[in-house]
Amino acid sequence: MKYCSTRGGVKGVSFSEVLLSNYAPDGGLYVPENLPRIGRETLRSWAALGYQELLQEIFSLFVSPEELTPQEMQSIFEGVFDGFDAPDVLPVVKVGPVHVAEAWHGPTGVFKDLTLHVLARLSNHFLEKRGQRATILVSTTGDTGGTAIRSVQGMKNLRAIVAYPRRTVSRVQELQMTTTGSENAVVFSHDGISDDLDLILRNIFQDGELRKRHTLLSFNSIHTVRVLLNAVHFVYVYLRVAPEADQSVLVSVPTGGVGNAAGGVMAAEMGVPIKILSAVNENDVVHRAFTLGDFSIARAQIPTHAPSLDSNLPHNIERVFYFALNGDAAALKRVMEDFEQTQKSVLPGKICDSFRHFLTASVNKEQCLETMKSVWREFGYAVCPHTAVAWKPAAEYATSTSQNGDVGIGGETGPPAERCKVVVVFSTASPAKFPETLSLVSVPVPPAAWVTELAGKKERKLLLDKGGDWEGILRETIASSQGFL
Repeated sequence: MKYCSTRGGVKGVSFSEVLLSNYAPDGGLYVPENLPRIGRETLRSWAALGYQELLQEIFSLFVSPEELTPQEMQSIFEGVFDGFDAPDVLPVVKVGPVHVAEAWHGPTGVFKDLTLHVLARLSNHFLEKRGQRATILVSTTGDTGGTAIRSVQGMKNLRAIVAYPRRTVSRVQELQMTTTGSENAVVFSHDGISDDLDLILRNIFQDGELRKRHTLLSFNSIHTVRVLLNAVHFVYVYLRVAPEADQSVLVSVPTGGVGNAAGGVMAAEMGVPIKILSAVNENDVVHRAFTLGDFSIARAQIPTHAPSLDSNLPHNIERVFYFALNGDAAALKRVMEDFEQTQKSVLPGKICDSFRHFLTASVNKEQCLETMKSVWREFGYAVCPHTAVAWKPAAEYATSTSQNGDVGIGGETGPPAERCKVVVVFSTASPAKFPETLSLVSVPVPPAAWVTELAGKKERKLLLDKGGDWEGILRETIASSQGFL
């Protein structure tokens, strides 16, 4: 298996190089040169596998045994999910008209526990072989930071530098970053929005000399291997609701940076019979792109109750475009270069009209809160605000009597398509992480031991104040040994 850039300028890259890289040299994102195919018989043979077993089966398709032997892979993955409070790692439960994939049973209560702990172990393994140390630089809207810190804790070859917007994360999310006591982490709290820091991080990552000298990595959703790992849980969820692999399934995914949804698209492209419904909030770049062909940044980021979805720079949309264009790197390069130069690009019609396993929907703040309230009132089931954004269009799809395929869901255009009879909501975070939002709709906060343990712990963070030289401060921190064990 080799990897190439979505923009066509780089090919033949090995797994280990991709693992320890970020953007491709031509500015694109890495994808497999040829996606492996998963047939129905193979899916059926996997139906009884546990999550870790399925992870090894699928991951072996993306890395050659010359780079990572089966024995090494088994050793790396062994016990990686021991900190989860659900025996099956990713339980799928039926709630009203939908199934819910509870992807938040890991140690930090968010779906990223499924991938970042694996990614950290893989990175540490290859760094050890190379005799190198690396810095993970993370901009987070709340969840990625805490999980990234937890995933590298105690690893001598890795440190994490994490920055978060202090005004938009929940208190639980903040404490998960500032109270770990981890010696190989540096935490910054900044006075801005996530997009402010994303632009700075992109500048830093495009500094080839700095990146190479300090082995600078990202655990944000642009990371190729993180997207590959995301594909695993879509296959797992599919097999929980359709073990005979005899029907199509719609999975509604709360969408911010599009990394999770991109993993679902990749699974669909590999042959898993799923459709991805990408659910966004008022920060609706993805929805406008796929329904109107309008790929443009809004004038301002809108703060919502679902902060992890508050992004006007959904970086992984480039990977979704790539698959929608059937790997036409030249066409994609034109789209992305127009966007980077003018912050606006008009998409080719074939992206919007022909990509039938990717739907979109937009849910506003009031609808988000009303969904949280109604799900609790009708089913006695608490959902986080991000899950609520995905729940609303999923429930509408599941209860619709329309015979016109998917037309009308999220404003989708194009000819009618086969309708999915099974609908899954991908629940990305524990509702216990958002007590402030649950209180707004009178939903009781479910107990969570990892939340209780945060109380009274000493916080440790550095401040990036408004008007300061954030990029300079981050560059100095990267160049120092601060945070390494």
